[in-house]
Amino acid sequence: MTMDATQASATTARCSLKLFVVIVVAMFGFGYALVPFYEKICEVTGLRDIARADAVTNTQVDTSRDVRIELDSNVRKLAVAVPPADRP
Repeated sequence: MTMDATQASATTARCSLKLFVVIVVAMFGFGYALVPFYEKICEVTGLRDIARADAVTNTQVDTSRDVRIELDSNVRKLAVAVPPADRP
């Protein structure tokens, strides 16, 4: 490489670095500016309104129904073997 080619390469690298810094600062600023924008959108649409409690519509308990809960602990295709716990 000649001196001119090395100098041109350094200039190109410096320009690229400046461009990347500008892009990073712009992305950070855009993300920072989205917070109040998101809050206003949620306020207008009524979504995620944590200041207002939800309306309670049904407080009756249906004792004629059974609820079955299954806790599934499948470990298929894992690199680690997990043995089941011993029951007392």
